[in-house]
Amino acid sequence: MHSPGSRLICKSIAVLAVGGAGLAAVPAASAACPGADAQPGDVSVTGYEASLLCVVNQQRHQFGRHDLTPQRNLRRAATRHASAMVAGGYFAHTSPDGVTFVDRLVRAKFIPSSGRWRAGENLAAGRGTQGTPAAIATAWMNSKGHRRNLLEPGYTMVGIGVARGWPAPGIGQSNSVTIDMDLGWRR
Repeated sequence: MHSPGSRLICKSIAVLAVGGAGLAAVPAASAACPGADAQPGDVSVTGYEASLLCVVNQQRHQFGRHDLTPQRNLRRAATRHASAMVAGGYFAHTSPDGVTFVDRLVRAKFIPSSGRWRAGENLAAGRGTQGTPAAIATAWMNSKGHRRNLLEPGYTMVGIGVARGWPAPGIGQSNSVTIDMDLGWRR
């Protein structure tokens, strides 16, 4: 049950182009991940991104996966999209004007000329206690599509975009964040 001041929404997508083409709980608080239980209004955007990546990498370790490494092109795409969702009042992998996840990756120069790449995207928005990095990671791990993206062994890179605010009109913006996590691999 969510308190009246807390909300959480999530979406996931995966895209693949190669050669041209359970319930899991995240530890509520972890000394290894400072800020994992920090509400959105209590931490900087950069601190939030670092905490979320730490919690996700802890989950990957539990399943024998390697750490995701921050990648600037993925971060650029994720940050632009998270900000656009808050500014535009929508929550979707495709913007109201038709810009897709792949379009964003092209614009951010993530897709290599070799055509060998894979990518996935997890979206979330949280407020209050449902907006902590640990709460977001728990929600993703408890969703089949999000979990598949987070634990994909082939993904080696990540870009996390965090924008302050809620991705819908008429909803209070205080103590809330909208998140786009882009995961990928490329040659």
